[in-house]
Amino acid sequence: VSNSTIVYLAQPVLATAVWGLAFLVSVPLGRPLTGTIACAWYPFPHSYRETAAFKRVFGIESLVWAGYFLARSALRLALLLGGSLESFLAIAFVTGTPVTLVLLAWSVRYAMRNLSD
Repeated sequence: VSNSTIVYLAQPVLATAVWGLAFLVSVPLGRPLTGTIACAWYPFPHSYRETAAFKRVFGIESLVWAGYFLARSALRLALLLGGSLESFLAIAFVTGTPVTLVLLAWSVRYAMRNLSD
């Protein structure tokens, strides 16, 4: 893999890592990013967004998403720097849309189960 290819392919890898850090940092700030995204889809009352249950559920989800984004970035970066282009592309595909859809389904189900208690 040439240096220009590495630079080109490293940009989305690093962007994914930034997303992972954003999800991670949002939890100790008390504003879990998954909660913010959920509020765009469902009109949670402002008072409910401040509850411990809301912050706990979406805090856990934000940590899971952070782990996914950071692990995906690390794996793709390792393959980009030390593997073949084919293995990088295969992992980029497999860890992209399929895993994202599974995590999205899990997130909705997890929130619905744990916020309805």
